[in-house]
Amino acid sequence: MEQNLSSFEYQRLLNTAIDLGHFLLEAGAETYRVEESIQRVLYAYGIKHVDVFAITNNITVTITMADDTCYTRLRRIYSRGTNYQRIEDLNNLSRYICEHRPPVEEINRRLKEIYRKKTYPEWAIVFLGFAGDSGYSNIEGTVGNFAVHLHVGIYYDDDEGTETSINPYDFLVSLENKQKEMEY
Repeated sequence: MEQNLSSFEYQRLLNTAIDLGHFLLEAGAETYRVEESIQRVLYAYGIKHVDVFAITNNITVTITMADDTCYTRLRRIYSRGTNYQRIEDLNNLSRYICEHRPPVEEINRRLKEIYRKKTYPEWAIVFLGFAGDSGYSNIEGTVGNFAVHLHVGIYYDDDEGTETSINPYDFLVSLENKQKEMEY
């Protein structure tokens, strides 16, 4: 059963649902997850019928109201990445929306909070990617050490010339703490 929202409010809800799907796709979510999340959110507000088609660079959504009025939105997605934390946060928001049916303004506010949440700095992503990729190379000292390279790939030679790998966890935590100190 439809809630008593105006045509304008349903169109705002449709735009917000597309924003949710957009952020999911940009974060690397599977297209079926995007389609399902948009459908569930819109059905939670009592829309009669929802059609969603998502591919990696486009989302198309049509909603049909009880009076058979239809609204369609298309959204082109220009960037993609991988951000599992953002996907988890958006999924949690989707569940919250379906359970509580908050006003569109609240959903938009929460979407902005999730989108603005800090991620790892670009240099750390590049460094970790390079370190992991180096485990595939034929450079002397890297062949056969894939497991260590997969994690970070930091090595040093001790006084006896023995190559030793370093667990970078404490180093990365200290960097994260310094980053937080600088943010405040």
